[in-house]
Amino acid sequence: MPNSFSTTKSDPNGDLYRQAERLGHRVVWYRFRNAPCLTIEDGDGGFAIGIDPAQLRSRADERVKLAHELGHCETGTLYPIDVTPSARRRREERADRWAIRRLMPLSEVISALEGGLETAEALAERFGVTEDFARQALSYYRDVKGRLR
Repeated sequence: MPNSFSTTKSDPNGDLYRQAERLGHRVVWYRFRNAPCLTIEDGDGGFAIGIDPAQLRSRADERVKLAHELGHCETGTLYPIDVTPSARRRREERADRWAIRRLMPLSEVISALEGGLETAEALAERFGVTEDFARQALSYYRDVKGRLR
């Protein structure tokens, strides 16, 4: 299925697709009704990440969603459809935190802040992520990790 966000070697999202491949996870384009992406076990010891390109708003959105789904794979936080809300929330948070550490490493965030990039918009541009994700990363490093002022 063609998409407007396909990657090339110079594409910042290409590193995530290559990482998924190296780890044995397949990324496939698929149309979903109720979700832009999801991850399932593929039966061969790996995972299949499905992404609906029609529901992606931008390259940054694609990057954030793919990193989040890789987070589920790498932290073992998949869950069945009937999981309790609290268990789902914990697993989603673990996937988010993996994505934050992968896309916006603390040392690079500190360097960016020291270099004068102070807004979520500026950080999102610098790291190729959405503004919401940049805000989430700042909150994680500031409130959860206590690493930023």
